[in-house]
Amino acid sequence: MKKFIIWLFFTFTGVFLFSTYAGKQVFTPPSVKKIKLFYDQHNQHDINSILERRDSFELTDSKVPNIGVIYGTMWAEISIDKGVDPETYFLKYLQPTTDVVNFYVIEDNEVLYTFFGGDANPDQITGTNRNIFKLDFLQDFNDKDNQFFIQLKGGEHIHLPLELIPESALIVSKEYKNIFVGIYIGIILSLFLYNLFIYITVKDNGYVLYVAYLFIVGVTQLNFMGYASDLLWDGNLLVSTYAVYILSSLTAVLALAFMRVLLNLPKEAPHLNKYVNVFYIAYAVVMVVCLLGYLQIAYVMIQIVATIAATYMLIVGIVLSLNQYRPAYFFLVAWSVFLIGVTLYTMKDFGILPYNQLSVYTMPIGTAIEVILLSFALADRINLLKKEKEQSQMEALRESRLNEKLVKEQYTLMEEKVKERTTDLQRSKNELESALLQLQDAQTNLVESEKMASLGQLTAGIAHEINNPINFVSSNIYPLRMDIDDLFQLVDTYGQLDEGADLKWVKKQAEQLKKDINIDFLKSEVTELLNGIEDGANRTAEIVKGLKTFSYLDEAEFKPANLNDGITSTLVLLRSSIDPNIEVVTMLESLPMVECYPGKMNQVFMNVISNAIQAIDVSSRSEKECKVTIKSSISGNMVVFEISDTGVGISDEIKSKVFDPFFTTKDVGKGTGLGLSIVYSIIKKHNGHIQIDSTPGMGTTFTLKIPLKQPK
Repeated sequence: MKKFIIWLFFTFTGVFLFSTYAGKQVFTPPSVKKIKLFYDQHNQHDINSILERRDSFELTDSKVPNIGVIYGTMWAEISIDKGVDPETYFLKYLQPTTDVVNFYVIEDNEVLYTFFGGDANPDQITGTNRNIFKLDFLQDFNDKDNQFFIQLKGGEHIHLPLELIPESALIVSKEYKNIFVGIYIGIILSLFLYNLFIYITVKDNGYVLYVAYLFIVGVTQLNFMGYASDLLWDGNLLVSTYAVYILSSLTAVLALAFMRVLLNLPKEAPHLNKYVNVFYIAYAVVMVVCLLGYLQIAYVMIQIVATIAATYMLIVGIVLSLNQYRPAYFFLVAWSVFLIGVTLYTMKDFGILPYNQLSVYTMPIGTAIEVILLSFALADRINLLKKEKEQSQMEALRESRLNEKLVKEQYTLMEEKVKERTTDLQRSKNELESALLQLQDAQTNLVESEKMASLGQLTAGIAHEINNPINFVSSNIYPLRMDIDDLFQLVDTYGQLDEGADLKWVKKQAEQLKKDINIDFLKSEVTELLNGIEDGANRTAEIVKGLKTFSYLDEAEFKPANLNDGITSTLVLLRSSIDPNIEVVTMLESLPMVECYPGKMNQVFMNVISNAIQAIDVSSRSEKECKVTIKSSISGNMVVFEISDTGVGISDEIKSKVFDPFFTTKDVGKGTGLGLSIVYSIIKKHNGHIQIDSTPGMGTTFTLKIPLKQPK
């Protein structure tokens, strides 16, 4: 590779030296004698007004004046030493990217003829001859009678490189330049197609960026050499105006992106990788400034950002090379060659190197060598990845064989252990099944215990409720019997009339008996006693009906039931256990029949309403504050029950535990801790939801939601 680079360098050098030698003549050639400059900052002058200000021009000693970035127009007055060569000469301006280069031949203070040139000049002569101006030395030119003026405009850095070429050497010079450009295009195109084919084969993202970078670098260098306008965009002035700025920015961005992939920066140097995005943003700002029309500012920004970016990329290459990362060696050499070419190209602009055929093309030579080395770097990267893959496969194969051996050795041992483990697992399974049966029995006993506890609480209340109306009935039977006996005695007295007794005496006896038994009072008393007995019987029947409703025997399948009746029967059974100071308010909407287990739902109502009643501390609250509210409603396809109390409330810490089995806040012996756990399991069994909203010291609301119809 080193021999190839040296051969390539000396080949290009020989071409340029030969072209320079071919342009030399036997006679003494003419030369540029002196250059005077005048800066028209505000673009106020044309050639006629400039001729009146010739005294304002300043003489420069530089053979290639470095004008820099200007915002106005630079005028140059050129004096030519005729020499002794009678041949026709051409004055050639060697910076093709300058926007406007107008050449004026002045004779006797009059414009003899004008050439319009430049990369973005609407009046330019199309073709590659737009910056070549004919000087016919067969005429009698001299410094007094003839003057030459050049008008320069542009957004980029402007120099004034001039070259006098005899007509006989012009074609030769152009041919050698075309040969060089052809070689350059051939190199770029060959690498482009070759690496594009490799990308199609290996599908590596690095090749995509490299192919894009090759394309942009080739177009950029063709633009700098003055060929892009004719070969690619056919003299389009808009593209020509912005090409330098856009192509330079894209080249830098793609170079940074390619470097990131080639050197695997996110993994190999993450601390340096983060700065790449900063340059992306910087170049995006440059593009915006350029498209807004501030070309001079954009060019200065490009120069600054490019200098920093080039230094950054060089530092990255050095750091990773010191870390012995193989692709970094190729990148560092390639980038160094490119920077050397750019440096030599810049040195000729500042007069450090002569402005000749070789120095003009140092940058494209540098880029050509750079892209060749980068192509080698990519190929080496693929080989490196291939070797790593092969090593990984070999390591995997070795590990696989070792694992296979270990597996075989362990297989026999594992069989024995599996048999032992199977025996242990079977024994454990039997033990777990036995324990599960015991737990199920325990759970059944606990649920029955909770039911018995609830039944025990109800028994006293029901006995009290039934005892009151029965006592009322039994206490009315004795006076009713006495009243009935008196009536029977009166009836017997009147019965004597049928036996032929003295009518007057019998009537007298009956009237006396009526007075004795107070017949009017007796009638009203009998009515009251019968009403009392009837009321006691009705109350007893109501209690029996409620008990019957509450004691539904659940079946194996859901069946329709009126849950409002379940709440009503529950309240009847709980009546004796409700403190007289507690107000129970029911707001029950008309509900359709609900598919459920009615007995289990009555147990839910019993447990939740009992907890609500027990949560109210009557001694610490006024009558208005002691209230239990029970609501029922329909919401969509759900029936909703809200049971609220004005009790002590539940804290957030306790709220998360209330449905846990055996959890209770009651005193020892006053609760099993299974009530709400059973409620939760019954609601879930009905595919419903239960929610608790509580504020400590304010009360609690239990919201129960049950589907109207159970899913099939």
